[in-house]
Amino acid sequence: MAWSFGHWDTYHVADSYYIYNQADLTPEILAQHILNIHHGKEPNQKFSALQIATMVIKTAGCFEIDAYYLAGLLKGESAFKTSATSNTGARGIAQFTSIALHEVFDQLGYLDSDHAAQYKYHNEINAGAKGIEYFRDVVENCFENWTDVWDLPSMKKIKIFHETKVGNNYYYKMNRNASAKLLEIMTADPQLSIIYAAIHLKVTISNKINNNPKAQLKHIFELAIKSYNGSTEYEKKRLYTNAMNTVSALRSMQTEEENIGVLAKASASAQVQF
Repeated sequence: MAWSFGHWDTYHVADSYYIYNQADLTPEILAQHILNIHHGKEPNQKFSALQIATMVIKTAGCFEIDAYYLAGLLKGESAFKTSATSNTGARGIAQFTSIALHEVFDQLGYLDSDHAAQYKYHNEINAGAKGIEYFRDVVENCFENWTDVWDLPSMKKIKIFHETKVGNNYYYKMNRNASAKLLEIMTADPQLSIIYAAIHLKVTISNKINNNPKAQLKHIFELAIKSYNGSTEYEKKRLYTNAMNTVSALRSMQTEEENIGVLAKASASAQVQF
């Protein structure tokens, strides 16, 4: 059996990972935060802040991960800019690279991976199910008109992977022209990019829980976010700091909105009594 770059097991992947009350974070609050960090201007030409915010919150809900942290991750990676690029070749709102694409393809079942295919859910009811089946179920049932990127017309004639032998083992390696085309597609489609980011984040969380079974969930999120794309300790710290600043800002905005609602109700009550 050939191995892909994907190597993280999915033993805990079907679990829910929430730290805060998800109902408190509305698309409107997240959209306002996106506009705030861009000084009131829309950061993207083709997609409004509200559209991006709706994608983020829906995707987090579908994969049952904390939307505050997914939003924080995207803020740290791209400041929610769909056309963002980096000098490392990462592209799009989720700053994907060819290596990260390997892992996501592995989890969606496109590659022949022992890890994604054979590790079971950490869930007694679904003890016979597999990680790939979980992710396939989410993308196919939670997102309308889901199409795998390798089934897109623009990818039909492109060979995405080739096998390479290292010692006695075979590995899948992504072809350079396929990688460039896939990243181009993801840059133009922020919803796809956010879905892939959520898959990558949840698999990373699962891996960190396996390695740190007694750790608190906040610490697991810290480890997962630092592992998402950071190549150096400085970059990992910068990404996590950005993410946590976003979480704090969103929590503050939600509290302010609640206070305004309380004041409005109190004012209306006072007027009625008068």
